[in-house]
Amino acid sequence: MLEVLPEELEPGAVIAGKYRLEREVGRGGMGVVWSCTHTVTGKAFALKFLSAARAAEPKSHERMVREARAACTVRHPNVAEILDVLELDSGVPFLVMDLLEGESLAGRLAREKTLSPSALRAIFLPVIDAVSAAHQAGVVHRDLKPENVFLTTSHQGVSGVKVVDFGVAKLGSFTDAPSNTTTGELVGTPIYMAPEQVFADRDIDGRADVWALGVLLYESLAGKPPTAGETVGQVLKAITREPLVPLEDLVPDAPTGLSDVVMRMLSKDRDGRPSLDEVRRVLEGEPSTTMAVATSQTSPASRKPLSSFAIVATVAAVLLVLVGVGRYAARARGSEASTGTTSSAASTVLPVVSSPSSSALAAQAAQVAAASTPAIAPEPTKVQVGSVAARPTSMAGVAAPASASPEAKPSPAPSGSGGAWHGSGIVLSHDRK
Repeated sequence: MLEVLPEELEPGAVIAGKYRLEREVGRGGMGVVWSCTHTVTGKAFALKFLSAARAAEPKSHERMVREARAACTVRHPNVAEILDVLELDSGVPFLVMDLLEGESLAGRLAREKTLSPSALRAIFLPVIDAVSAAHQAGVVHRDLKPENVFLTTSHQGVSGVKVVDFGVAKLGSFTDAPSNTTTGELVGTPIYMAPEQVFADRDIDGRADVWALGVLLYESLAGKPPTAGETVGQVLKAITREPLVPLEDLVPDAPTGLSDVVMRMLSKDRDGRPSLDEVRRVLEGEPSTTMAVATSQTSPASRKPLSSFAIVATVAAVLLVLVGVGRYAARARGSEASTGTTSSAASTVLPVVSSPSSSALAAQAAQVAAASTPAIAPEPTKVQVGSVAARPTSMAGVAAPASASPEAKPSPAPSGSGGAWHGSGIVLSHDRK
């Protein structure tokens, strides 16, 4: 049976002939991490060993090798790099990694309980970038939790973020690669498991990591995870069956849109979860996709302005109608002068001419028309012309002269005009185009 000998893991022991153990720096359910010094170069490294309880399990050996493969596949600055995979004299594998100084997100939350919006962005934007890079490489982490997000510091005071422990990661295509776990086996940490992980689905994909990140964000804002329970069974029941307490109920002053996107990340239906790109945009302060679509449909700024050609055409049409009205009024005055009677047309208020533009557009149109269209001065008239309204739909409101001279007799309507015709040369119709 393979086992780790006690004397192999003690301060001062030399591993693989070149790594001198210094002290234990971390321990989990599967492994233990020691700091060490290279006996030749003096450089500090971290060595990750299987725990004594796992050392005899071939499956644990496979997971350690898979962790190395997954981390090396991703190759991202926010993923902890694994430098080598070696074996103890007993044949148990161990990993050689860069030594990280700092604390885990679990330690930070244990001390501060919650994170400010600025700290949230500083930590989770790099995490999202690292997880996105993993997904693009065909790797699903499947065990994102506070202990696996490491907050690094350096002697210069520079801080960084590393995603660690790809020991239960799923490699290969999200949809067609066989699972590396036994059917029915739960993989991950219960509080951070997506419903499909609880049900041990074989088609786990990157959306399981989106759920876990949603739990991390929820916990970092509210001070507790949304799926906590006194027993594992209660936790699994909350994940799969019970509605979660909305984040906005616990953190009403959370940044705009963040509560909504976090709760969507915790959708029990994985098709309802947002993409990591959308989560990133919301963390950066931009509106989510659904909000942006709604804004584009309702915002006046999104409406296209009329082109210069459309403005000039509208102004020209208005001027032509005004000229026609002026000529008609002039003929009406001429008829009155020759007959000595007062025509009702001279005092009639003509229907006002319409344009679909607003008053601001009308002012802009006037400027464009002044620059591109010769000014046409209509003959003086007493006819009152209003501002913008609908085109007249009938002859009502336009009175014919009481006694017109032969010179003022209306011309016959041209064939195919499709509307009422009178002496001004304007065709009045019901066409509102």
